[in-house]
Amino acid sequence: MFVFWLGLLVGEWSSWHLPCGSPSLAAHMAISTDAIHLVWIEPKSKDCGDVQYAAWDGETWTEPQSVRSGCSLFINWADTPKVAAVDGWALVTWPERMGEGTYEYGVYASRRMDGVFGEPFWLHESRTPAEHGFVSMAPLNDKIMAVWLDGAHMVTGGAMELHARWVSPTQLGPEQQVDDHTCECCSTSLAARGQGLEVVYRNKTDDHVRDSYAATWVDGNWTEGHAIQDDQWVIEGCPVNGPVNAPHGSQTARAWFTGVNGAAQVFVAKGDQIIKLKGEPMGRLGMAVLGDHVFVSWIDAAEGGTVRVARVSPQQQTAWAVASVPEGRSSGFPRLVVWHDRLWLAYQAEEGVLGAQIKFEGMFD
Repeated sequence: MFVFWLGLLVGEWSSWHLPCGSPSLAAHMAISTDAIHLVWIEPKSKDCGDVQYAAWDGETWTEPQSVRSGCSLFINWADTPKVAAVDGWALVTWPERMGEGTYEYGVYASRRMDGVFGEPFWLHESRTPAEHGFVSMAPLNDKIMAVWLDGAHMVTGGAMELHARWVSPTQLGPEQQVDDHTCECCSTSLAARGQGLEVVYRNKTDDHVRDSYAATWVDGNWTEGHAIQDDQWVIEGCPVNGPVNAPHGSQTARAWFTGVNGAAQVFVAKGDQIIKLKGEPMGRLGMAVLGDHVFVSWIDAAEGGTVRVARVSPQQQTAWAVASVPEGRSSGFPRLVVWHDRLWLAYQAEEGVLGAQIKFEGMFD
């Protein structure tokens, strides 16, 4: 069965075999010209496990590689390994313990060059045992830009901050502060925007307003962050529910979760249009764009927990219920990418990380 959908002919979702073992968790995906890059964790016990990597060329997976193995990992449902790739090399990051405290961990990273992972290094300058994490990355010409939450100043009463730096095959760029007061544990998202980059994240004020913000990087500098929408969501604790973005022409499309007025809502911004998602969204968002078609993934509260994917526009909003997932935090964050003629999804099931795909049979103007 095929659906003709505002210029896009689509089929149905089918399974996509992933190389992840059982148990497995904390998957993330990124694309390059020639592959989908996948990272995940195969846990052994508390903070013990293997960070694994494999690449999909459209037909087969490469043999999984161990990026980091041991008992110094910070294994968590929300702050997970990440991967980004440009043609010729890839960068993988993961949370690594820096101290004995529950959230005393940092961001360790390794470059994959010529099929081999190099010596791990700290992504950030700070060596203070404090929370550093929630990385997002995007290609920047032949480099990769990385942004992360940096909690080094929290140990002396300061705020969580948003920092950034570029990484090349041989160098680390200067570390830059993007925002000096952010939410403590909401994910970030980084995407190309015109000739630069845009990061979206959750800001925090002294009055505990935690709205989704955006800042752009152009010509080596970051602009001051601004609210994507003035939700004025006041919440004492971190909702662990960050915004997402993806390139959309010369701009970006964005999606964000808010609980303002006690109502769980997800909004999608496409150009000047803001669309509210239907259903019972719990957030944990993903986004992918194909031409003018914007797709959003999320966890929905329906039937205990469902991964849904929708094509979102003011004219039409139709969602697929792709898979049932565990209730609560163990369902993690679904990951969505578009590559060649399909949408590709990795999500958390009871037995481990599973995959799904849907093919576009044709594009029509």
